[in-house]
Amino acid sequence: MHIAAKPIRIAIAGGNFAGLSAVKSLYTHLLATETYDGTTQAPPNPSIAITLIDRKDGFLHYLGMTRGLTQPSYGNSLWLPYA
Repeated sequence: MHIAAKPIRIAIAGGNFAGLSAVKSLYTHLLATETYDGTTQAPPNPSIAITLIDRKDGFLHYLGMTRGLTQPSYGNSLWLPYA
């Protein structure tokens, strides 16, 4: 693995569908090895840092809001904390 002299820092603004998709793609392409299948955490690479910036502390599934309004039990699954 090549380690750059200066770390590469990537910031992604917005954490809904596009932001999380960008993080996942960058994570897979930059940090993962050939044997990475996407189901586990890739090994750390000290030369690359990906930061997600969002004003919320979790993911809100907006597309399921109407179902969440009619089925309160489903509404609880619409919010997923980032950490």
